[in-house]
Amino acid sequence: KQATTHHLFCVLAAFVSLSLSLPQSTTVQHKKLTLLYFFRKTSNQRPSKMKLATILAMTAPLASAFVPTPTFTSSARLSTELDATIEFVRGLTEKDIPDVKLTRARDGSSGTATFRFANPNCFDANTQKDGEVTGMFMIDDEGEISTTDVNARFVNGKPQSIESVLVMKSPAEWDRFMRFMERYGEANGLGFTKA
Repeated sequence: KQATTHHLFCVLAAFVSLSLSLPQSTTVQHKKLTLLYFFRKTSNQRPSKMKLATILAMTAPLASAFVPTPTFTSSARLSTELDATIEFVRGLTEKDIPDVKLTRARDGSSGTATFRFANPNCFDANTQKDGEVTGMFMIDDEGEISTTDVNARFVNGKPQSIESVLVMKSPAEWDRFMRFMERYGEANGLGFTKA
């Protein structure tokens, strides 16, 4: 029994060394195949699934502790993650970046966000066929925030700009709005200036 334990310890030590030498991008399937090949070379018999699972479970935390960390960080986001967008017409992303003014009650119970779009593309002649302005819809990977408090400013009988007000009636609504604005700001290069 002591010889078996010693053999198992030697195999574990060799496996940890082997798993550390594999590149970080190696797939799990490739690591399993490498492990099986390693066992066939170091042992006369094929390991049982239980023995293999036990060894993987025992060495995974140890091996992952010594895995080198990448020396660079990627600012690219996952392709499944949606950018934060604003729409006035369903399906038509607003290209104009708004001026946003925030107010909040001292106790944090409510707040407002006033959006001013100087030249919204929903008024362009080539986008008018997409539909009418039915509200302001702020869409991100968490879902949608919307308001119907949308007013257009007209100059010489033509719509020129849009002002929209979103009222937040709870701290949870404020927090949700701020998460949207962080995503929208990142996607559009916006900054925050305290008044």
